[in-house]
This record gives sequence, C-alpha cells and structure tokens, in this order.
Amino acid sequence: MERIKAARGSALRCKGWRQEALLRMLENVLENGENQQELVVYAALAKAARDWKSFHALVDSLKPLNDDETLVIQSGKPIGIFKTHAFAPIVIMANCNLVGRWATSEHFYQLQEKGLIIWGGLTAAAWQYIGSQGVIQGTYEIFSAIARKHFNGSLAGRFILTAGLGGMGGAQPLAGVMANAAILCVEVDEARIDKRMQVGYLQRKTGNLNEALAWIAEAKAKKESVSVGLLGNAAEIYPEILRRGIVPDIVTDQTSAHDLLYGYIPACYSLEDVRRMREENPEKLQADARASIAREVETMLEFKRRGSIVFDNGNNIRTQAYQHGVKDAFDIDIFTEAFLRSLFCRGNWSVPLGGVVG
Repeated sequence: MERIKAARGSALRCKGWRQEALLRMLENVLENGENQQELVVYAALAKAARDWKSFHALVDSLKPLNDDETLVIQSGKPIGIFKTHAFAPIVIMANCNLVGRWATSEHFYQLQEKGLIIWGGLTAAAWQYIGSQGVIQGTYEIFSAIARKHFNGSLAGRFILTAGLGGMGGAQPLAGVMANAAILCVEVDEARIDKRMQVGYLQRKTGNLNEALAWIAEAKAKKESVSVGLLGNAAEIYPEILRRGIVPDIVTDQTSAHDLLYGYIPACYSLEDVRRMREENPEKLQADARASIAREVETMLEFKRRGSIVFDNGNNIRTQAYQHGVKDAFDIDIFTEAFLRSLFCRGNWSVPLGGVVG
C-alpha cells in the first residue's frame, strides 16, 4: 500500500481547519511512526488506529464533519458523530479503558486479538506523536534537573547508562550529548541503533562492551560528550558492567518494559526467538521477560547503593520487577516525582496529553 504522509499546504479537504488539522495530525503520527504497515507508532503496540478499516473510517468521518458536530472514538475506531455546538470538541476519544479485575495484560491481549481494543500510548492514538524529536526536550530536561540536583549543574565528565532506542528511547543519546554527558544506550535491535545513527541522534555504534566502555571512559576523562549505541541486552549488560566494578553516575531504562509480550526482549532471546514464542508459548515468553527485568532492576538497585542516581523513566519496570519478587524495586525513584515536579511548578515543562482534542 502507498505510504501515508501528512498533507502540506493550504488546500482544505475537510469543512474547516479544525477538522483538517486533526486529519493532518492523524496522518502525521503515522508518517513518523515506527511501523506504519501495522499502524504502530511507538512502544511496541501504541497505535494510531485500531486497524486499517478503522483508519479509513476515521478519515471519512473527519472530512464531512461540521463545526457543530463531535466525532467519538473508542480505542482507535469511530463509533458515532453527535450534534453538539460550535464550541464543543471536534473529537472526543478514549483508549485502552479497562476497569477493575479486567485491567490485566492477559485480558488486554485477548481483546486486542479480537480487534476490540488498542493501547494508544500517550500520543499515538491521540495523534500527537512527532517522532523522537518530541521527546528530546523532556529527556534533556530530566538530565538537566539531575545535573542541578546532584552534580553542581553540569554533566560534563559524567556517565549515563540506559537502554532502549525505540521511538521514545531514541531521544536519549542526543539529549545526553546536549546535556554534555557520556551516554551509553543498550539496544537489542540493531535496526533501531542504525536508525538513530542515520538521523544523527547517535554518534557511535558497537557490539563490543569493551569498546563501548573505552569510548565512555575516554569521553569522561576529557569531559567531552559522546553517545554510544551498544548492541546487547540490558539484562545481561547491566550486571556485567556492575561485575567489572564500574559505577555509572546515572542509570535508567527506556525499553518497553510495560509490555512483556511485545516490548521487552528477555536475556538469551533473539528477535526471531521472541516472534516464535509469541505464537508457541506466550506465557513462558512473558515469564522470561519479567525474570530478565527483575535481574536488570536488581542491578539498578545495586548501582544505587553504590552511589548512582537511578530512576524509573515511566516504563513500568519497577512494577514488573516487584511482581517477580524484587520487593525493594520501588526504592528506585520515579522520574516525575524526583525530577519533574519542580519543573511543572515553574511552568517550564510541556507534554501533550491525550483525551479531548479539537
């Protein structure tokens, strides 16, 4: 099929610019998405629409929509157009709403397989994602807040260890360099490393831990910034760095740890292994993913005990580890409470929120 691109220019396809703007947002979120063919925008499963039939129905609903009408969307599928008024939202949407005892991963996957629900992420189904560039500001602000709070305002000569170079995590290497740090990003999918190299977000790539650590050590000694992408699994690389007695200044993770089936790759698994196990034994795959997360979080906790600034970057990694038996997983700070609260109070933080648009 032809690749979706957002319309440019001043030509209207809808009845007004409010509707046209939302249509272009829908198109743009796919243009910048990680896997347009599957409607996936980022984070393994965050989608712009439930399926292609729903996508085309969304487009067909937006084009004739009047200013005094409101389109209602449920998990990426249009379900009705209602007469409202000219000051009402053009679109109201809800995504991935499960309540009570049904709010489990298992129930979500069952509904997803039936085509009844999607996980919309923060900005995917709300049509507000603009690629990793949209996350750079937030990631940079987090690193800068850590610098002010713990390192006298500067990360020059400091080592950041993190993981994940997907749609969100891909902003980390550039943000780290902007903050003057030496940042090592562990990523299990080589294609994601290559993509960040191609767009200029990542400076160096290697599959060798010794080489990666040598580059980091050299940059630290010279107080120069550098970003390094290391092909590997965080559940294996983090413990090995710890075993060598190396203690990073900052440790986090921005893999899709919230999703054990599609997002987090367990240790000793290849990408092909994961694809096969999703079909053959999804329960074991999820159990192995949670065990790997637990090992990674235990290492992060030890880094914290040895002096690293360690934080959860909002990917549910602490909860997954806790459910596997890591009882002190929540000794790791969450980034919002530790570093963003003061920025919100000063009004110098912006983040798009899904829900009501138009």
